[in-house]
Amino acid sequence: MRTAKSINDVTIRLPDERWIHITEEHAEMAGYLYDVLETIQEPLAIFEGNAGELLAARKIETGKYIIVVYREVSQDDGFSDQALEAD
Repeated sequence: MRTAKSINDVTIRLPDERWIHITEEHAEMAGYLYDVLETIQEPLAIFEGNAGELLAARKIETGKYIIVVYREVSQDDGFSDQALEAD
């Protein structure tokens, strides 16, 4: 399991099984594990979802972004279950 601190200083967990699921659903994400963690820690922007989730965005190259969806369950715990690349 990997972790990253959100901008709210909440530890966000990325369990191995979720990372496997993410890369099975979005094969283009396979080489971006550390970029996903950095997106949580140092996003370009954060958006609030409709169901309490947060979406962190970070530019990885010209015209390409990583979007990471995560939840802050408490003041010191959260988890990520989705990540994708966007143009």
